[in-house]
Amino acid sequence: MRSAYMISIVCVCAAVLISHERCEYDAPFIPMPFDVVNMMLELAEVTPEDMVFDLGCGDGRVVISAAAMGARGVGIDINAVRISESEENAKMIGVEDQVKFFQTDFFQVPLAKASVVTIYLLPEINVKLRPKLLNELKPGARIVSNDFDMGEWMPDSVVIAEKNIIYLWIIPANASGMWSWQYGGKTGKSYSMNIDQKYQRLSGNITDSSGGSAALKELELRGDKIRIIIDEGNKGKTILSGTVKENAIEGTAALPNGSKQKWRASRTASTVAPIFFPDGGI
Repeated sequence: MRSAYMISIVCVCAAVLISHERCEYDAPFIPMPFDVVNMMLELAEVTPEDMVFDLGCGDGRVVISAAAMGARGVGIDINAVRISESEENAKMIGVEDQVKFFQTDFFQVPLAKASVVTIYLLPEINVKLRPKLLNELKPGARIVSNDFDMGEWMPDSVVIAEKNIIYLWIIPANASGMWSWQYGGKTGKSYSMNIDQKYQRLSGNITDSSGGSAALKELELRGDKIRIIIDEGNKGKTILSGTVKENAIEGTAALPNGSKQKWRASRTASTVAPIFFPDGGI
């Protein structure tokens, strides 16, 4: 099984040419204390099911620590000395079959296989990386950064530990656009909801086809999981939870009368909008 995993890792980077020059966005190597490494992995909730990519891996301590937790890992660094150290360190710990290291520019490495990305870079590099992370990682993938944020992309969680600030972002699904759904079959009440989205932050409004009172009280997105609370006035609140996938949301509706039922919303494809802009504009 591990052999199959490593073949997958190698395939991810097979098309990447090894570079022996410093790239435009290089960062100094500052080893992180192992307690900070462990806090980063804990914040990302790393499990044996994860593939951890460390961009600017230094001596490999992040992916090696992840491998010690049962995960698999890929370390990328532009410095050949750091890559050699990483490979030796992995052998010393006995996790060399779970990790792979590449000497190259991490901007050239495809990230689609990663479920967790860790970084300890400079602020301007984080911002430069932002479009790549959002475009290539799947919804639900986690990004953890030590000390530096992502500019206007606000984190989902922040942990402060002594002199270190650790940031967590979860790649959001694109839930923007006009959604509609109906309860009670063809004769039931229908709703329309418009969602505006910037990164993982949502806002919007909702209308009730019957003319009843309906107001969005909560609209929350975490990865591809969405939670919506609708205040329907004297009737009470409806709580919707589901998974965003392409132009559908499927999940469960908890209705004001206490009953629960399956819930499916459909989106008008032409209403989908970008949730970020590479230059940080909106």
